[in-house]
Amino acid sequence: QAKALFLYPIKALAQDQAGILNGWLEAVGPPTPAGDASAGAQGAWRAAIYDGDTSSYQRSKLKKDPPALLLSNPDMLHLGLLPFHSGWGKWLGQLKYVVVDEAHSYRGVFGAHVAMALRRLRRLARFYGGDPRFILLSATMAEPGPFAQALVGEATEVVEANGAPQGERQVGLWNPVASPYREASQIFTRLLDSGHKTIAFTKARKITELMTLWARQERPELKDRFAGYRAGYLPEQRRAIERRLFGGELDGVISTSALELGIDVGGLDACLLVGFPGTMISARQRMGRVGRVGQASLVLMVGLNDALDQYFMRHPQAFFGRPTERARIPVDNPVILAAHLACAAAELPLEDGDARWFGPAFAPLAEALWRGARLRKGAEGKYHAVTGRPTRDVNLRSSGDSYLVQAPSKRLADGGGASSVSLGTLEVPRVYRDGHPGAIYLHQGAQWQVTRLDFDGKRVLVKEVEVEHYTEPRADDHIEIVRVEKRRDLGGVSWCWGQVRAREQVTGYVTKHVGTQKILSEHALDMPLHEYETKAAWWELPGAWRKDFAELGLDFAGAIHALEHAQIALLPVFALCDRWDLGGVSYWSQPQLDQPAIFIYDGHAGGAALAEQGWEIVGPWLEAVDDLLRDCPCEEGCPACIQSPKCGNGNKPLDKAGARELVRRLKGRLGQAGAESRSSPQPQPQ
Repeated sequence: QAKALFLYPIKALAQDQAGILNGWLEAVGPPTPAGDASAGAQGAWRAAIYDGDTSSYQRSKLKKDPPALLLSNPDMLHLGLLPFHSGWGKWLGQLKYVVVDEAHSYRGVFGAHVAMALRRLRRLARFYGGDPRFILLSATMAEPGPFAQALVGEATEVVEANGAPQGERQVGLWNPVASPYREASQIFTRLLDSGHKTIAFTKARKITELMTLWARQERPELKDRFAGYRAGYLPEQRRAIERRLFGGELDGVISTSALELGIDVGGLDACLLVGFPGTMISARQRMGRVGRVGQASLVLMVGLNDALDQYFMRHPQAFFGRPTERARIPVDNPVILAAHLACAAAELPLEDGDARWFGPAFAPLAEALWRGARLRKGAEGKYHAVTGRPTRDVNLRSSGDSYLVQAPSKRLADGGGASSVSLGTLEVPRVYRDGHPGAIYLHQGAQWQVTRLDFDGKRVLVKEVEVEHYTEPRADDHIEIVRVEKRRDLGGVSWCWGQVRAREQVTGYVTKHVGTQKILSEHALDMPLHEYETKAAWWELPGAWRKDFAELGLDFAGAIHALEHAQIALLPVFALCDRWDLGGVSYWSQPQLDQPAIFIYDGHAGGAALAEQGWEIVGPWLEAVDDLLRDCPCEEGCPACIQSPKCGNGNKPLDKAGARELVRRLKGRLGQAGAESRSSPQPQPQ
């Protein structure tokens, strides 16, 4: 009667595994306990998927007669199972194993959400008499023990083994002479032409769509042999592409990280990494998609014209000799913990003993939520939910709300009835940058222009267009220091880490030509302010340096701005993150400090343990920045060193020579202070 729950980070992986598991179960045959050969027990001996694409009818059947192996994902656990636990009470009591596949996926903010959902699962299982054992799997992770303990909330035992088949693999670094995306598209179609099944991984949804569009334009006769694939497609669109991939109808796919995990896409021979994916964990996961039946395979990383990729192109030993990173989970993120306490209170009233599940922050945070009217307290002293379904307001994969991207249907254009069709979703804060009026939204190789951002209805309304440009947002960012938690004083320079309040506002956008990347036009926008508290690392610099730099003929404002960009670009060399997970602001004079400052902050409310990692390894971080600035052949700065694709100020001002002087001075101060400077809590600035 024992039950098992298999959790996968993406639906496609559950779809891939269900058939394999059912084949195994059929071969083994069901158990026949003494005195119990009932048809019910026989019927339950199967694996079944329970996720957001499962029909209401099928969900009811699974709840009434749960399978031996239930395949799901954290989102469905959070939204569709835990809130309705009374209907799953017997199953929770019988739950013996929880298998968490691709465990390294649950890092950062997403990992903190999943960690809280797993604690809620353990709490409910215990209530119904169950005590499941957790089994976590990952092929690419450093220091898995501490990570697993943070994810599950209990001490773990590490078992190291690798039985995966792997043929000869050649790995190369390809530095383009023209557009990396155009060259990657050409390499992709040439590999298909040569009979090699190929997967190309991009770093962004927009690039996936652009490469799919270009590949079809360049080789229209191949258009039916490959497809684009990314998050944001509707379920039926994803399932159709997956069926064609797994069934061998497609010879190629251009994908975001959505197909990165352990999915067997029938005998792939070649893998293109279109840009370094941000971590060696992701790089090795993507490499692992090819050669899975023992055949020889090729992996080619096509370098983008950005700082991190060019750092690896000029220092290949840093790529080939780099170990996998240690993943971190910010389980102390108060925003995420508060959201899940509200969810847990709706499942079972919270009481003092629940600190065993939610940690030492439970009691003060629960009390704060009660005082803020986000929980209510009963006469018995327990905390109850204020609303019946708080889970609907908590998105495990985002710190904000989701907006539906909608286009007028063809039926409407022809005078028919249906008003619109849904193309996908955009989350806050991404919707402000990618869903503003005038933005070009790409979907399955087609271009759509945003006509309206409907805040009340949480909709992005678009129309189909054919243009030769794409859009980039412009924004104003500001940082307010809330609390300094760590400080290293370096003789007039301070290197700090602590709590800050970030304010971000999109103020406009520019259109750029797809081929040349030249700016074609500029447009102003009136968008709402996005504000949240997070964690940051920052430099507090001497005001006298402004005069020093002027006397040297250097632009101090351009120097601190350039160093901010370079540090953000290279933090992924040391921390498990992507530059898009980070924000940065440089100040000629920060108002609270009345002196120059450079802030690098976690781009998620409550923090994601990224800036703290940077604070800890500041010496090697600066050394890498120094190498980058020295080795890049440009004179004044370029995308391969100090220009940023996400700069809200259009990469102005920037001074590469000034940044080199700034790094020289900071390295000198660090050397004088010693590599092991002690840190201590500091009072809150007034």
